Amino acid sequence: MFKGKLVENQKYYKLRSINIAVHLLTSIIIGLLVNFAKLPLWLTVTLIAAYLLTLYISGRKIKAMVSMASKSIEIDTNEIRIKGNKGATLESINLQELDEIVVQNEYAIAGESITDVKDEALGNYRKHFLILKKAKESRQLYFEIDSHYMMKQLDKVITSWKKGSHTLAYAKEGLTQ
Repeated sequence: MFKGKLVENQKYYKLRSINIAVHLLTSIIIGLLVNFAKLPLWLTVTLIAAYLLTLYISGRKIKAMVSMASKSIEIDTNEIRIKGNKGATLESINLQELDEIVVQNEYAIAGESITDVKDEALGNYRKHFLILKKAKESRQLYFEIDSHYMMKQLDKVITSWKKGSHTLAYAKEGLTQ
């Protein structure tokens, strides 16, 4: 069974991107403070103030991100459950009733490599989703993968869907942009 954060507001990705950029800026400030110990007092105070400002901005962005992804999603072979922040099931989707499940070609953890971090800081963020189709209706569920273990669990679920009675399709590139 896969478990992850459900992302209901697309602004979440932009906030995450801004937060990564702020963290990169914070790292540069700390690097300057540590590597140049004989900086003038006014520059040291300015850098410390800039550091505290970036921490404040980062804290506000994280608080906003948490509120946008406060629900969780559980995906298993027969059902998708959306749970509230206290663990109560808010919605249950029976996969047997669906006509088609659209998955991505590959799933990966966001920000796992330096290139991913750079891309995300520049606003090219990775979104994970499933599209559930029933009759003429479709619904996209966006979620976060937070560990390699959960990524493997998701792969196992998708493999069982392929082997089972579910109709599976793969999303075209750029479908959700």
